[in-house]
Amino acid sequence: MKQLSLSQKMSLIVAILCAGIVGVAGVGLYNLNRVGDVVRNVTDVQFKSVVEALNLKDAFHGQMIYERNYVLFYDNQEKRANNSSQIKKLDTEIRAIVAGRMQIADQTERTSLEKFLATYSRWADNDLEIQKIMADAEGHKKALGLISSVGRDTRLEGDKALDEILLHHQAQLEQQKKQSAEAISSTFQILIWTGSAVILLGVLLAAMTLRKMSAAISSVLRNLGENAFQVNHTATQIATASQGLSQSATEQASSLEETVATIEELTAMVRINAENAASATDLAEGARRSAEDGEKKIQGLLEAMKVIDQDSKKIQEITSVVDDLAFQTNLLALNAAVEAARAGEQGKGFAVVAEAVRTLALKSSDAAKDISNLISSSVERIQAGFERANESVESLSEIVGSVKKVSSLNSEIASATSEQSNGITQIGKAMNQLDTVTQENAAASEQAAASSQELAGQATVLNKVVEELRVAIKGSA
Repeated sequence: MKQLSLSQKMSLIVAILCAGIVGVAGVGLYNLNRVGDVVRNVTDVQFKSVVEALNLKDAFHGQMIYERNYVLFYDNQEKRANNSSQIKKLDTEIRAIVAGRMQIADQTERTSLEKFLATYSRWADNDLEIQKIMADAEGHKKALGLISSVGRDTRLEGDKALDEILLHHQAQLEQQKKQSAEAISSTFQILIWTGSAVILLGVLLAAMTLRKMSAAISSVLRNLGENAFQVNHTATQIATASQGLSQSATEQASSLEETVATIEELTAMVRINAENAASATDLAEGARRSAEDGEKKIQGLLEAMKVIDQDSKKIQEITSVVDDLAFQTNLLALNAAVEAARAGEQGKGFAVVAEAVRTLALKSSDAAKDISNLISSSVERIQAGFERANESVESLSEIVGSVKKVSSLNSEIASATSEQSNGITQIGKAMNQLDTVTQENAAASEQAAASSQELAGQATVLNKVVEELRVAIKGSA
């Protein structure tokens, strides 16, 4: 932890808290999935099983009702036939339900289904016996007796077996309900305990980190206070040495007066150079503008030449059209002559060909006019191009004149620079005097240097303390 920066420590705490939250969420999702499995089992398996058991019971009771009606309406053949048909239909449904349940039922349900199936088989045999003896009144009386005895017994036994199945599924539903409640309770307890543990861990880590930071910063601040006192004491010694330097500075002032006078002369010379340089700048700016103007005009000349080139291409295309029209005109004229020769006085084809010749002649005339117009336009653009070229030449001439003036001004600047050299020589003499005074200042500076060394030592200690503070806040590199 000591090698980590402040941001890294805080990031670590946040990462631990996030990991704890993710863990809590994972546990919650796991237990929610358990609850979901229980609910899915109830809806997809247990509820479906109960519904099928109830359907089986309803069908079984329906059989009893249709059998009773079959016996009661023994003198009505139509109703007997209808009841017999319903008995067969329900028989198919009952056996299908039993067969389906036998494939997926557990051992307890399978045992009850076997009991029901055995009871139902006895009822089915009894029903067949009833249908056989229903031929006369005596048989009808026996059938009523079978319904009251065997039919009643099989109904009770069948209901008992089916009730066992329903009770079995009811017990499973209660068990699933209990498991679901336990899973939900367990989920809440785990979430509460793990969430509390994560929060407590985060608080402890944050408290430990802040405590260490507080101790480190307090120590650094104490050291800073002690070193600040030492720096203040050393600064007092430096102030005493500075008084000696002040006396030497007085002597330097007199020498600086001579330096100032020389600098004034140098300033006047520099001012002249500045004025000349300003004039040279103005002329150079004018030359630049003239050059830009010349460039724009030359660009215009190039654009004019491009247009001329495009017009020339159009002239070539139109000329090609004229040539093609002339060729077709000749062919049509030849066809007209041939047609006229064949038709004689009734040469209707000649009129058609002649009309085509006239149309082509008009197109040739229009093309010729287009050629003439384009040629005239090209001539005008060429003339404009030459005029712009002449203007460009004039602009370039102006640029040359401006350059000559700039050269003349540069000569004047060179002369002024020579005078500046003389002034700088005088400055050198004054600087010699300053050097003598500077040597006197050196002695006073030695004492200041000694105090500065001590101050540097204290500054080094102060830097170390600052580094400790930096490490405490940012961590080591």
